[in-house]
Amino acid sequence: MRLRSLVAVAMGGAFLAACGATPPGPAVSSILPAHGPTTGGTDVTIRGSGFDNATNVEFGSQPAQFKVLSDADLSAVAPAGTGTVAITVTVRGDSPTTSSSNRFSYRKVPTVRSVRPNSGTAAGRTTVLVQGTGFGPDARVLVGTRPARVVEVKNLDALYAIIPAGFGMQSVRVVTSNGASVPLKSVRYYYRSKILVIGDSLGIDLGWGFTPTLPDGRYLSVTDNAVGSTGLIRSDFYNWPMKLKAELRSLPPTVVVALFGANDEQPISTKKGVAQVGTKAWGVAYEARVRQLASIVVSSGAIIAWVGLPRMGPRADISQRFASQVDTLDQAALRSTTKGGFVSIAKLFTTRSGGYTPYVRIGGTIALGRQPDEVHITPAGASAIDTVVLALLFELARTVPK
Repeated sequence: MRLRSLVAVAMGGAFLAACGATPPGPAVSSILPAHGPTTGGTDVTIRGSGFDNATNVEFGSQPAQFKVLSDADLSAVAPAGTGTVAITVTVRGDSPTTSSSNRFSYRKVPTVRSVRPNSGTAAGRTTVLVQGTGFGPDARVLVGTRPARVVEVKNLDALYAIIPAGFGMQSVRVVTSNGASVPLKSVRYYYRSKILVIGDSLGIDLGWGFTPTLPDGRYLSVTDNAVGSTGLIRSDFYNWPMKLKAELRSLPPTVVVALFGANDEQPISTKKGVAQVGTKAWGVAYEARVRQLASIVVSSGAIIAWVGLPRMGPRADISQRFASQVDTLDQAALRSTTKGGFVSIAKLFTTRSGGYTPYVRIGGTIALGRQPDEVHITPAGASAIDTVVLALLFELARTVPK
């Protein structure tokens, strides 16, 4: 019996046996996708006919792992390779032949060489030219973890994209079906923004965290104007509304981050008299003062991120009950703010069982986040808090004027 062997190559190319009485061998009608990275690993679906007895699949001269799904379908994993190659399906009893049409193309993982311009406002909306290699028509752009809108892929080396809203320094990467470019320190987008931190002694602690998180002073500045021993209760001691208006005029900031409450567990003066802590009248008056500061910030054109009090330890001179009350009032006051939001940080210092912990997780490590007084915050704790704050800032950035 004469052995016959046929080769079916990508996207068609059915081959008829030389012997008229012999039924046709395997034929490939399509492959999907028809390209992949040089590192291999692409799952390729091969469709056609005559696959039941397939014994071998090759990409060029390289064998591939494959699985016969039916007489008309098989799947294969592209091996590593370069250039454009034929896909060959060999069936038991057939002798191979090759078609030169419709082959599998190996493409390189994209690289990013530059982004121009490389800076813009926190609101985004800047159109940039991204240059590199291996982009392709399906290219996507990520600024940090956020997608930019690709408006035109000029060629494999250049594309135009519109930057999303954001803060700080962010890597720029291009992603295609072949993989993602490696983020480079030399290719970053810088959001021009100014952060003003206000508050009491906890606000001073909070400012420590932004410096290592957003370190590039050319495009971003952090001004920590929190004042120890102050609060929202004793405006006769420190008039925050008046001071804040002056700071907003002199800076002016893109965003204001506020943290108050460490010195506010005391009676508050109202038009109807002195209200005691824990009473309804105290809560109404305190919420009104939070809303007043938030309104001053928004009226200036900036956005406001109001940070709640951290969970207090059992030895703290601030009761956890009071801290929870302040958080509730802060959140209620910020609910009606169109260009701002409330940031709860209580869970950062709470165990799974609901108890207090002075430790925080930063990346994959555990760090001491609170001072021995179980009220104030360490630089590590500030960094953990500011990571949560930044998540809100990214959400709010789209409201920043261009």
